[in-house]
Amino acid sequence: MLRVRTIKALNAYSSFRRWMRLSRCMSSGGGSSLGLLEIRRHVVRPDRMEPFTQLVDASKNKSAAKPHGWYRPITGGYLNEMLGITPYESIKHFESTRVADEQTDAHSFETAAASLCTSQHSEMFVPAVLKLPVIEDSYITVEAEIEPETRRNGFLELRRYHLVPGYTTVPTVLAAFRHGLPEKIEAGRASGCDARAVFFGHTEVGVLNQFVELWWFRSLDDGQRAREASRKSEQWRGCVHEIASVTERFHNTYYKCVVC
Repeated sequence: MLRVRTIKALNAYSSFRRWMRLSRCMSSGGGSSLGLLEIRRHVVRPDRMEPFTQLVDASKNKSAAKPHGWYRPITGGYLNEMLGITPYESIKHFESTRVADEQTDAHSFETAAASLCTSQHSEMFVPAVLKLPVIEDSYITVEAEIEPETRRNGFLELRRYHLVPGYTTVPTVLAAFRHGLPEKIEAGRASGCDARAVFFGHTEVGVLNQFVELWWFRSLDDGQRAREASRKSEQWRGCVHEIASVTERFHNTYYKCVVC
């Protein structure tokens, strides 16, 4: 019993130190901080997916922005979509990268993409700071970096919650996650799934009152087994019940990284 309490105390201290580092970074505007995550959705003409993928690959290092990666749906969405995910320190950082790109040939990507796509859509999400001091490595932040090779060899799940409009719904969701997420993470670990929480956040620009989760899984089977394992936790089921009370609809999509 003493050993268990000691481990929990060490885990709590480790999570507290991570929380303090990120808090200082975000409040000081340091270069490694993350203030916004852009999710850019390109609906590509079905017969132009290969040229669009080649365009993305050729343009990935030209922009002043540093994309996390480009992803194509496997199931749960339009299969002729391409999702670009890019972190920014702030809206000012986003604006400055746009200005910088206009001075180079990086802006030519958008011109070329327009001829291959039927629509393009951009949204900005603010990272949700979830302090979970019991489970080791369960502090959730978008800066949970995944190496490019690992990204390519796994799957990304995007979960969207369309919340009831109002000022209290996002805080309700955050409170529910703080209560139930440690149990979900622990259930996934106990089932032997290779899963990593990448990002939790809510809309800053775009369709407001959205909350999103990004999870990385080694395989689609790992994602399914992790979900099934979490359903056995009463604490996680209570969390989902609380979130459902302020949510109009849920939607999830699995993606494969094609350029990173």
